Amino acid sequence: MGVAVAGLATCLLSSAALGQTIPNPSFEANSFAVAPGYVIDNGDITGWTTDFPGGAGLSPAGGDGTFADNGTIPDGSAVAFLAGGGTLATTVTGLTAGTTYKVSLRVNATTARTPILRVTVDSADIMALSVYSVSGTAPYQHVAFEFTAAAATAALGLVNDADGGQTLLMDNLTIAESSGRWTVEPWTDDGTSGVDNQYVYTHAYSFGTGNSSVVNGVPFVGVGGPNPSVAGKFAATRLGNVFNGDANNITGGSRGLATDFIYSGANVNAGEYQSIALEGLTPGTEYVATLFSAGWESPTTSARWATFSVGDDRLTRNQDEFDDNNGIRLSYRYTADASGAVVLNIAPMNPVNVSIHIYGLSNREAVSRNVAPGITVPPTGATVSAGLPVEFSVSASGFPAPTYRWRFNGEDIPGATSSTHTIPAASAADVGEYDVVVSNTLGSVTNDVVRLVVGVPLPNSSFEVDSFLSWPGYSGDNPGNASTPPGPNVPITGWLQSAPENSGINPIENGESPFADNGRIPHGRQVAFLQSLDVPVTFGRAVEGLTVGAQYYLHYYENARAASGTPALEVSLGGTVLVPEHTVPSGGYREVFSDVFAASATSLDLVFTKSSPGGGDTTALIDNVAVVPVPANTAPFIARSPSGAAAYVGGSATLSAQVLGSLPLSYQWFRDGVPVPQGTGPALVLTDLQKPAEGNYTLQVTNIAGAVTTTAVPLAVNRRVPGLFNTGVDDTHASLPDGETDTHYELIVNPHIESTAAIVQDSTVFPIVSGPWLLNTATSKWIGPEFNTVAGAVGLYTYRTELDLTGLDPRSVVIRGQWACDNAGRDILVNGVSTGNPQSPGFGAYTPFAIEGTEVAFTAGVNTLDFIVENVDAIGYTGLRVEILTSNADPAGSRMEISRSGDTVTLTWTSTGAGPRLQSAPDLDGPWTDVTGATSPYVTTPATSPLFFQLVP
Repeated sequence: MGVAVAGLATCLLSSAALGQTIPNPSFEANSFAVAPGYVIDNGDITGWTTDFPGGAGLSPAGGDGTFADNGTIPDGSAVAFLAGGGTLATTVTGLTAGTTYKVSLRVNATTARTPILRVTVDSADIMALSVYSVSGTAPYQHVAFEFTAAAATAALGLVNDADGGQTLLMDNLTIAESSGRWTVEPWTDDGTSGVDNQYVYTHAYSFGTGNSSVVNGVPFVGVGGPNPSVAGKFAATRLGNVFNGDANNITGGSRGLATDFIYSGANVNAGEYQSIALEGLTPGTEYVATLFSAGWESPTTSARWATFSVGDDRLTRNQDEFDDNNGIRLSYRYTADASGAVVLNIAPMNPVNVSIHIYGLSNREAVSRNVAPGITVPPTGATVSAGLPVEFSVSASGFPAPTYRWRFNGEDIPGATSSTHTIPAASAADVGEYDVVVSNTLGSVTNDVVRLVVGVPLPNSSFEVDSFLSWPGYSGDNPGNASTPPGPNVPITGWLQSAPENSGINPIENGESPFADNGRIPHGRQVAFLQSLDVPVTFGRAVEGLTVGAQYYLHYYENARAASGTPALEVSLGGTVLVPEHTVPSGGYREVFSDVFAASATSLDLVFTKSSPGGGDTTALIDNVAVVPVPANTAPFIARSPSGAAAYVGGSATLSAQVLGSLPLSYQWFRDGVPVPQGTGPALVLTDLQKPAEGNYTLQVTNIAGAVTTTAVPLAVNRRVPGLFNTGVDDTHASLPDGETDTHYELIVNPHIESTAAIVQDSTVFPIVSGPWLLNTATSKWIGPEFNTVAGAVGLYTYRTELDLTGLDPRSVVIRGQWACDNAGRDILVNGVSTGNPQSPGFGAYTPFAIEGTEVAFTAGVNTLDFIVENVDAIGYTGLRVEILTSNADPAGSRMEISRSGDTVTLTWTSTGAGPRLQSAPDLDGPWTDVTGATSPYVTTPATSPLFFQLVP
């Protein structure tokens, strides 16, 4: 208990410094010469008075230790003695009214005598207990009590209430402000137990029995037998006896804790302890340990007194303090030291088989971790074919640990009280809305409802029926590896595969998954894969039980194998394309919906066709296929929300969304709440874009059953930063042929050869043709110091491009892009100063960067933009790839800020150009008119209808 002891020592020292003083506390100020040492023969004890000068004094005196005839004197060479019926009194000074102080002293009795120490403060009784003689050279016993000061001084009285022959010995008094760590309270029921499940409990044990009990939601584990212990938790000593079936007044869940106890049953002599040693604590954490006991008889001076201690912090109390059969709990607050252990010691004042009874022990963190419940990972909806299992799950935080209550269409699901809810085989009866109420004592929280959608029966639609044994998981021949033997796996049950040697299931039974190597599998543990180099492969089955003319949609999940090129996928049903050919990115499973269609027959063939537009050994992954009925009068719902877009002035942008529901569906796009005339389909194509087209766009879809509106997404119309190009393109932003010089970039630092030319590298050879470098595209290519950099020199390469911002506002510049390098991109500089963007770690993936004129020092003229690449290999390839995703630079003087204070609106702009004009309009589409005489700042008042402003040169 090093930390607690050190903390207590600090407290004592500081208290002494404040001046709480007991005069002559160890009785060393006098040297009595006349034996046996009475005051009447030797004079007063300095600082003390007595009403019994013939029965009080100091021992030894004149070399005679008649009274101090046993034990080791605690401090110095003298102790005070007091015969029965006498009082020693003094005045304690330096107190602060209202402050609680602890007084400690050491006590003993002459051999075979039993005096009674009664303590008074300002004539009020504090405690009274019998003091027993110690044997031989054993230490004097400790007594510690507390009182609250009423004034700056207090009268302390030490009284011997025994008959005259019972001599009391006292020594080594100390006083300090109470640490406040010990507390003693009655324990009658759960409400007074101090047990609170809003704290973290490291220890909660019931002694003397193997039966466990629960108090206020905290389980107390029963540990039977003498001197109980639990490895890594606690061990008891000198508590070697058990008493079962104690009858007392304690009720509630606490009754189970108060039925049995452990005790010593043998002498616990001075200097010895009943003890419980706790371990497994977290160093530096503050805890509260509690011992539970109960009165065994009515309180007396001779029984059940003990000094409880942790380190040097002591308190003397009586087990019977609250009377026979009434409970008591003693708690100590402490900080665990570096050992993660603490020892609770109990020193009974009467050593002769009058030990303290311990019914139970708890240890909790002193500071509650109380946290209201919160949902960290909400449940997600599910779309499955009929007959498949469905599991909803939720992850939640909170303390105390939360409980769960799942609901279906707002009604509790019987028995659904765990963090997961499973439907063994989904059917139409399970279709609806699900949520979960997560609760603890601080409140509750409920997730947004999620839907379960169930399609027509489609056996093995999640590819869980089969278990493939041979690596890597083809249905055809498999080479096997060190973990699995070679050989074929079975065809995928219920599905037709055009190329079994190029399609199958991952992971295989032993968990290896070379193709499904990324993303969380959407349903179950297996997915189907389709693989090929050049020839398309198909994978399909018949969908039975359709109703001619009824409406349906297709739902499934798709993904691609990591780092193996980009596959393409097309899906058809009955020969009609439901999902047009599209590339499938890797990195996670993507939910795919077809548009709603009407079934043309009761049975239609569903076919997935995989091709390889990205080249290489590409692999598409498919899971959880469902064909879902759309009942009549199904209101529209959003299957795919639109994404924001950015385009350049004069360019084009497309916004699209997918909304499903009963056909027919009507579409209307809105910009800032105003209908867009040409926006009457699922996709909005905008051409020849100008600044007024900027805004937030939504799509509203309606049918006879209702309407739904997508979340607003922004469209930004930027003015391209002049002179800014991707690597490897010409002035029209089209890709250059291999071997051409990219005139937009200059190698101003080139450790490889004496040339500043940035060359478009050979894309027909390693490392570009099939990786590991990112594949070239029609809009960007790799550049380097020469056509083939196989022998690229070690060192730093600096690629520079220049931007002319003449006539533009430097602070308005925004450049967002991505870069890749071989081997590493070290920095991006503007005008020689780092932009603070992340370094690029390599060539297999892009690293994004962002440069804003509000954060870097662009100037109104020519600026340099440098990309610094390091080649770290002694002989190795080097190159740079940069893609500008979007950029913007406004004309000088056109940057405007608007602020409002009360009924005043202020427009400010920087006039760096040839005098910009402020214009206003009632709508973004105009008409725009000059605001006569407007200069910055321009102050106006809010209008009752919308009013728009812009700056023009």
